[in-house]
Amino acid sequence: MKKQEVHIRNLHIGNGRSCICVPITARDLQELDISLDALEGHAGDMVEWRADFFEEIPDRETLADLLKRIRRRIGARPLLFTYRTRKEGGRGIDGGPRYRELLLGAAASQAVDMVDVELFTAAGNAQVLVGELHLLGAVVIGSSHDFEKTPSEEEMLSRLCTMQDLGMDITKLAVMPKDRLDVLRLLSVAVKMEEQYADRPCVTMAMGPLGVLSRVSESLTGNAITFGTCLEASAPGQIPADRLEKILEWVRA
Repeated sequence: MKKQEVHIRNLHIGNGRSCICVPITARDLQELDISLDALEGHAGDMVEWRADFFEEIPDRETLADLLKRIRRRIGARPLLFTYRTRKEGGRGIDGGPRYRELLLGAAASQAVDMVDVELFTAAGNAQVLVGELHLLGAVVIGSSHDFEKTPSEEEMLSRLCTMQDLGMDITKLAVMPKDRLDVLRLLSVAVKMEEQYADRPCVTMAMGPLGVLSRVSESLTGNAITFGTCLEASAPGQIPADRLEKILEWVRA
C-alpha cells in the first residue's frame, strides 16, 4: 500500500528507514541541562522530551519556557512532546482534563514539532484532540503501550488501524513479549500493517531484552522510528543511540 511520508524540518519519516529518536527523562531543570549537554555530538535524528519524568507538572507558561529551552539546544532536530501516563508505563497522571491541557499547551508553545497522544487515554475525545493539535501545527503520534503482555495479532492490528482512522499522523504500538514467539507475532503484525493497511508511517516494538531485534527491523518491517538512549532509557530494551546508529548502518549495507 502506498504510504504518505511525514516531513518535519529536514527529516523524512516513513521512507523505509528508521529515524533514531533519543528520549530525555530529566527529573528537574538541572538534569534537563545535563541531558541536553549529553545530546551534543551523539547520534539521533529527533528528540523526545518525556515530560512525565519531570518532578512537578508545569503550568502552561513554565511548560512553554521549558520546551523553548530544549528547542534552542537541539538545533534542527525535530522535538516530540510525550506525557506518558502510568497506565501506559509512564509516571504521569492518568488522563483527564489535565492530560489534554498539557498536550495542547505543548503544541501551542510552537517549540515542539510532534505530540504523542495515547489511544486509550484520549479515548472518546481522541479525534477532537487530534484535530485541535493539528490546528496548532503539531504532527500527532498515536500510541498504545502494553507493559504486561503481547496482545493477539487481531488486537494489535486493530489498535494500529484505529489510530490511523482517527487521523493520527504516525501510529505506534509497543508490547511486552513473554517469549520469542511473542516477538515473532509482533513482527508479523508489523509486516501485515505495512503491506496491507498502513497509509502513513508506523512504529512497532517489542520491549525488553527479548524484543531488541524489533528495534532494528527496518529492512523487514519498515519501522519508521526507533528509540535509542543517550543517558537513561525511557523504556526497557532501548539501545544506546550511537550503537543503534552503527547497527542500522550495518543492516543497510
